[in-house]
Parts: sequence; structure tokens; C-alpha cells
Amino acid sequence: MSRAGGTPRRRPQPHRGADHMAKVRSWVGLDVHARWVLAVTIDGESGELRTRRLSGKTGEVVEFCSLLPGPTRVAYEAGATGYGLARALHAAGVGCVVAAPGKIERPSADRVKTDQRDGERVLRLLMIDGLHAVRVPSSGEEALRDVVRAREAVRGDLMRARGDSRSCCCDTTSSTRTPPAPGRSATARG
Repeated sequence: MSRAGGTPRRRPQPHRGADHMAKVRSWVGLDVHARWVLAVTIDGESGELRTRRLSGKTGEVVEFCSLLPGPTRVAYEAGATGYGLARALHAAGVGCVVAAPGKIERPSADRVKTDQRDGERVLRLLMIDGLHAVRVPSSGEEALRDVVRAREAVRGDLMRARGDSRSCCCDTTSSTRTPPAPGRSATARG
């Protein structure tokens, strides 16, 4: 029952993804862009795969996912669009995973990148619990990150401007010297 050290043995736990998969009715893989979102869905009962292109408006995506037969599970890759969509889906009662894009395996032979393939890949990995989720920051944390990034960008611009102004003011190239007379070399003396 217990090990030599006195700690009790743990019973093996069933894989949580298999149990969770049995409860989900609608699976959604999103390929999110600023102007549009491609939603690839699969019905857990019928196995029917569908694709729908939505506008980039968060409300439309949340409404689409909320109207699917539930329970619904959604995933998309973290990107420049932020985490507002994930927060809105959670608020609507839709389970959402934001995946780390660098951790998604891509076959080396798969060189053609399309929105459809990206959505299907995220969907398949979501269904087998193969995505590495990132923590969704609160809106306050995200706003603070934006301020820090903006500050760093301004600081970098300032440092570049200082370097440019110093090189301009301290320039000792031939533009401040008088050119040599025609026919004489610049190194000739006397």
C-alpha cells in the first residue's frame, strides 16, 4: 500500500482528454486574423466537418460558437489579435484554449500554409488534447503589457535618434573639408 518512505502510492488516473472528449458535442478550431476568422467545426455525434468564414468581430464569433450544440470547446493560436476573444468566449460559457503557436507541430513536408489547414490542425490537436495552452491574461494585465511594449518602442526610437544626431553633429568626413585642387591627389603635400 505504501512505499518504504511511508508515502502512499497514487492510483493511476484515466487520461483526462478521453473523458473530456466524450462530453463535448461541438469542437471548433479557429484561424484568427484581424479582419476575419475561419471556423472549422466538427460535430461530436455525427462527425460532420464544416467550415465557416466569419468577420473579425468578437461578438459574431462568440455568437457563432454559442449557437453550436453544446457543450462546445474552441481553440485558436495566440497572436497579434490579443486575448479579448478568449475572455469573451469564457464569459459566454464556451470553453476556449489559446494555444502557443510555437508549440504546434507542423509536418516538414507540409509547406503550403492555408487558413483551412491551420484551422483543421488546431481542431485535431484540440480533440486529442495536444495543444499547449497559454494563460489568458486579464484585460488589465494585457493593457499593462501594451504600455510596457509601447514604452520600450519609444525608448528604442529615442536611442536611435540620439545615435543619428551624434553621428550627424560629429561627422568629420570630407564634407567639411575643402576638396583637393584638380589634378592633385588628396595625399600630395606641398
